[in-house]
Amino acid sequence: MTTVFVRHQVRDFDHWRRVYDQNEALRQQGGILASSVYRDAQDPNTVVVVNRFPDQETARHFLGSPELQRAMERAGVVGQPELWFTEDLSPFSL
Repeated sequence: MTTVFVRHQVRDFDHWRRVYDQNEALRQQGGILASSVYRDAQDPNTVVVVNRFPDQETARHFLGSPELQRAMERAGVVGQPELWFTEDLSPFSL
């Protein structure tokens, strides 16, 4: 299992969130198993998305896809996102 943390700036969080929510099918087709959205408490236009993938290859394919790039442009992502790929070593639990 691979978890990818994506941090990026957006022009307007509310607009970004609407576009993000409209793209659920794109995320499912891209192999995302679970996803969470966070935003910075001090800067609401700094967003972190945590995506879980079955493996790193699936994650890299989705994150490099032209469809995702177009969706991010429509959503108002500013600049290049920061990506952090992690390998899950234990089951997810609370």
